[in-house]
Amino acid sequence: MTHREIEWAASWSKSIGERIGSERRKAGLTGDQLAERTGELGYLVPRATIANIESGRREQVSVQEIAVIAAALGVPPTVLVFDVTAPKVELMPGRIEPGIAAAEWWAGNKAGDLRSKAPLDQQSGSLPERLTLTRQTARLQMAFFRAWKEYEAIDNMHSAGEPDPTLDLEWANARDATRNAAMYLINAYGGLGRVPDLPKHFIDKMIERGIIAPTDR
Repeated sequence: MTHREIEWAASWSKSIGERIGSERRKAGLTGDQLAERTGELGYLVPRATIANIESGRREQVSVQEIAVIAAALGVPPTVLVFDVTAPKVELMPGRIEPGIAAAEWWAGNKAGDLRSKAPLDQQSGSLPERLTLTRQTARLQMAFFRAWKEYEAIDNMHSAGEPDPTLDLEWANARDATRNAAMYLINAYGGLGRVPDLPKHFIDKMIERGIIAPTDR
């Protein structure tokens, strides 16, 4: 690596450390308390490591450290990577962008070509189709699990209770809503070129309960 590359990488780590310290103080946490929280999340970042990151003595901060420290502080990781209020940040060596534009690019909320000389906030264009499909699929998956949870609760009552026209209607509506959510999800995964990321026994249970047909798997 050239001296310029090393300098740029170190400046990123120093800035991240400063923001970690700032967010930690805002949260009213000591270094020990923050370290304890990271341990509770399953990836301990020792107090000494946090101190070295905050002071800039650590020249590199891993993605894992950023993620778990952000979770422990209750902030999005992007907040630690970029100062969104800064008028200028060095996104790439020699590439200066507004902090908010850099954060939006980092978070995947803005399309941009960093090989172009045009600033990010002056570039137009939509996000890559695959990223858009992935986001849509994630939302559909959450909607499906909400529908399934409601259906399963009503189905258990429907199976165990006496005939009830009102419950029969609720059960039918919940079943149809779950079936629709499942089909939207399956079609979305088809757009991504893969099968739904659902356990086999889960799909088998949906087929058994008549939510989807065997040919839909």
